[in-house]
Amino acid sequence: MTAAELAATSIDGDAYGLLLFTVAVGLTLILGVMGVMNLAHGTLYLLGAYLGYALSDGTLLGLVLAAGAALVVGAGGGVLLDVLLRPVHDHRRQAMVTLGIAFLAMAGFNAAFGGSPLPAEPPSALSGSVDLFGYGYPLYRLAFIAVAALIAVALHLVLRHTLTGARLRAVVADPAMAAATGIRTRGVRVGALAVGAALAVTAGALGAPIIGPAPGTDTHVLTLSLIVVVLGGAGNIKATLAAALFVGQVQTVGVALAPGTASFALFVPVLIMLIVKAHRGRAVLAAPAASTPDQLPSPARARPARPTRVAALAGLLILAAAWPALANRYLVVLAATALIYAILAVSTQLLVGVAGLPSFGQVAYAGVGAYTAALLAIHGHTNALLHIAAGALMAAIAAALTAPFLLQARGTAFMLITLMFAGTVALLASQWTSLTGGDEGLQLPAVSVWPGTVPVTQPAYLYWYVLAVTTVTVAAVLLVARSRLALILRGLAGHEARMAALGHRSLRAHTAGYTIAGAVAGIGGALLAALNAYVSPADLGFDTATVVFLAAAIGGTSITGAIAGAFTVIAARDWAANAFGGGPLWLGLLFLTAVYGPLAYHRVRHRTRAAAVSPALTTGSPA
Repeated sequence: MTAAELAATSIDGDAYGLLLFTVAVGLTLILGVMGVMNLAHGTLYLLGAYLGYALSDGTLLGLVLAAGAALVVGAGGGVLLDVLLRPVHDHRRQAMVTLGIAFLAMAGFNAAFGGSPLPAEPPSALSGSVDLFGYGYPLYRLAFIAVAALIAVALHLVLRHTLTGARLRAVVADPAMAAATGIRTRGVRVGALAVGAALAVTAGALGAPIIGPAPGTDTHVLTLSLIVVVLGGAGNIKATLAAALFVGQVQTVGVALAPGTASFALFVPVLIMLIVKAHRGRAVLAAPAASTPDQLPSPARARPARPTRVAALAGLLILAAAWPALANRYLVVLAATALIYAILAVSTQLLVGVAGLPSFGQVAYAGVGAYTAALLAIHGHTNALLHIAAGALMAAIAAALTAPFLLQARGTAFMLITLMFAGTVALLASQWTSLTGGDEGLQLPAVSVWPGTVPVTQPAYLYWYVLAVTTVTVAAVLLVARSRLALILRGLAGHEARMAALGHRSLRAHTAGYTIAGAVAGIGGALLAALNAYVSPADLGFDTATVVFLAAAIGGTSITGAIAGAFTVIAARDWAANAFGGGPLWLGLLFLTAVYGPLAYHRVRHRTRAAAVSPALTTGSPA
């Protein structure tokens, strides 16, 4: 690449970086300043991109109208976000609500615009190019650089030199003191959410010719925005701008110079920074305004007598074993898929429900197990039991090696670190073409369940194999959940400082639990490779991570509940989508139901108890 080409590419990186800044500055207001975990921020950008595509007519006036509509729609979206998140005070449930919103929005986008990328052209007045270092550089990108720079300057002036900015900083620093001085903290919060959302939607409307509307754009923009916020620091406009420009240069100049490794220049520094901040005890993100336990509430139910539980379990196992005789081929494969996702959900539940560590990263270790099984099969070792053992072992080793770094964080920071870690592993699988086949994936020969037997190709036999492995794995996990290690992990989740004072080393216990959870995920990955006879980086993607996280969340803190959650999620994602259409719609509704259902139950229960106690207090009779 010549110096002139490098200079032109660098300017292109500035345009890309300023686009990311326009999106990420809204996220730093919502996530970093107001403490709201908004994983639908990329969806707001995509909404703006579709608005720009629908409203722009090729003229400057059409572009201005699209930007104006984006401002209004974005502000309304921020207000709606405040309403939906008002009863939700911890980052885990905020993440679930915003993921639900993202899936619902994707269903709407698919219905309105289809599932294919759409061309978004700049206005005809800005569609030309100018001579820049001997190359024709798009005029629209230069115009966008100017607009984004004005937005950055305006935001800096508002936040640092106006009364509105002073009020916002006061609410962030000390909400109680700000309220005591007469500042309407609720209004400031709503305003920050509205402005942050409006910026994201407007960035989509203006940036559609740069990053156009297409399925997957929302995830791509969200990931890069999170990277910018982490690199720049929460609420720091100047640092956010610098981080966005750095990311833009990596995504353009870095990819041009080293296309195979440039993306690691984003994920690896972010992962290291998150770990270092967590190790030093610094907040990666602002805490929520109100603090509540990180566990989702689940309705309290009286546990049935042991014989009843045993009979119910025996009945379920009999039904599961007879399923191939009762269902068609599609439902048999679907049930096998649900069993595999149940293993992944159980792996996540070991961390969430037992250790209090909300993790998005178990799909990374499932990927280790899947690729281990795939490589063994490709090289002639088709014994399925060998795949299970090797997948579990390699995933456990990977978990043990990464645990000392990832386990420096807790709560929200741990959730964000594992999300970035899963993204890094998926990127590695995509880039390491010689080993993993890249995005094309690896095709596997059929496995044999026992050495010397014929390969298994019938769905019924594959299902029984998956059922047997799942039964043994879940039984082993239930034993772990009743072990002394689980008691220590539960104690650390509730009172880590007190447990440390009693002599329990948190890193050792957490590493042991994390390694076991990684091994369980590796088993799930090996089973997934055997069932599909195929492995690709998509198996480690953001969608898979969120589905597994949802399945564990539906189960509350119960291992068996996570299994039920996995079947519920697969039924919504695959069966309902196949029967009624609108796959993302059912997942979105499931996310929202998993959060608001328990909240509504507890609210009704509380009111019922209050109504029962009030008459007793009025009459003076004992309650």
